[in-house]
Order: sequence, then C-alpha cells, then structure tokens
Amino acid sequence: MQEVTCIVVGGGYAGINAIKAIRKAFAEANSYTLRLIVIDKQPHHLRKVLLFKPAACMNYKRGTEFLWVLPQIN
Repeated sequence: MQEVTCIVVGGGYAGINAIKAIRKAFAEANSYTLRLIVIDKQPHHLRKVLLFKPAACMNYKRGTEFLWVLPQIN
C-alpha cells in the first residue's frame, strides 16, 4: 500500500474544506494511505459560519412568534 502525504497550508475555512475534499477523494481510492499535515499559526479552528446553528435549530413550540426588532429600511 502506497502512502501519500498532503500538506495544507492554512487551517482557515478554505484549508478545512480542502482537507475534507482530499479525505473524500482518498476514501474512494482504497489503494493509498493518506497522511495529512496542516500548517497554521493557530493550534485550533473555529468555524464561525456554523455559530448560528444552536440558536437557529432549537426546537421551538408550535405557535412561537418571532418579532422583528430591527428598523425596517424601505
């Protein structure tokens, strides 16, 4: 079995999506072992685009009314 090393520079949004795409592509090719290396200045990653999910996906009871509190611009 052949080992392939992929180096991703940057662990931001694009880097994480690149890693996911690489893993998906190599999952279909069983003849390779994948080794991923991520180079980033931060030791962590926060997907800010998903921060709204806990608030938006809460199970509200039927009949819950939401009010628009920001001024409407016409």
